[in-house]
Amino acid sequence: MTIDVALATSDAMVLGCDSLSSINEIAFFPKRNPACVVLDEHGNPKWDDQGRMLIAIDPNSPSHIATTSVMGGVQKMFLLYEDANFECSVAAITSGMASISGMTIAEVADRYHASKQNDGSQFRTAREVVDDFTVYVRGLWEKDEFRSLLNFLIAGFGPDDTRIRTFSVAIAIPQVVEQFRFPEEARDGFGLAWDGQAGNAGRLLSGVDSNLKSEIERYIRSMLGIYRQQVAEDMLAGLADAGVEIPPSFSYDLRELGSVNLPWELGWQDINYRNLPLQTAVELTAALVNIESGMQKFAQGIPTVGGRTRIGILRRGKGFLTLNEPSLVHHHTGYHTDE
Repeated sequence: MTIDVALATSDAMVLGCDSLSSINEIAFFPKRNPACVVLDEHGNPKWDDQGRMLIAIDPNSPSHIATTSVMGGVQKMFLLYEDANFECSVAAITSGMASISGMTIAEVADRYHASKQNDGSQFRTAREVVDDFTVYVRGLWEKDEFRSLLNFLIAGFGPDDTRIRTFSVAIAIPQVVEQFRFPEEARDGFGLAWDGQAGNAGRLLSGVDSNLKSEIERYIRSMLGIYRQQVAEDMLAGLADAGVEIPPSFSYDLRELGSVNLPWELGWQDINYRNLPLQTAVELTAALVNIESGMQKFAQGIPTVGGRTRIGILRRGKGFLTLNEPSLVHHHTGYHTDE
């Protein structure tokens, strides 16, 4: 996994991501999950005739578990398209699969970028680039033997765009959704979006992450279900105590609550994304990536976010800029004594 962050101000888009790569394996028996053990009527584990414990698995619901952190320095941010006058510039950050059809995702993006330069493609909007790139990557994804999740946050502008636009792209579906989804003020195009593994960053900004929200909402629905049953039993008991004879054909159904919509937006940090100075936006983006990377050091299991934090900037009339990217160096020059 990874963390991808896109922060839009009134005059710039700041992209941030980590650079750690990990190997994921598919597991049908998640560790520390006793629900997978087959039990008898007395609640004891069941065994086959060879003394092997029986485990229940769902072949349609495998878990992807990181087993090895491979290396840092992986390139997850890249330029997709830019014309000579910087009237159209589109860049992306990725999460999910690290390679496809024998190529890293960075190489896929580089080949796409080169092909657009070579054939003289012209785009008027960022959405045109996003749709074209999605088709290009989807074609490679469909041919890959080990297809898995592959997502992008893509931001940019064209001469016909009134502002820098940002899109979330899920290749496996495929689906393209324009951002921003956080928070309410982001509806005008300024705000913060993220993808990948961003639970710690989400909790910092809003007090909760997606997993915690779903668990709380699930718990509330469960409690309301118990309460609904209690109300039905109390109503029948009250009618019986009052001497009301209930016809045998009588039936009723207390409707179940369809969804739980809690005011999660109340926990959001009050940040004026529109008017953030560019340096402040860079620092906030880097802080969110670093928080996720830092907490991975203390989390149980293999870190899946980490390595060098990468930052990129998109501004109208200027080329895509990456900050403080390291140059290749060669320190180990051997046991020589000559200068």
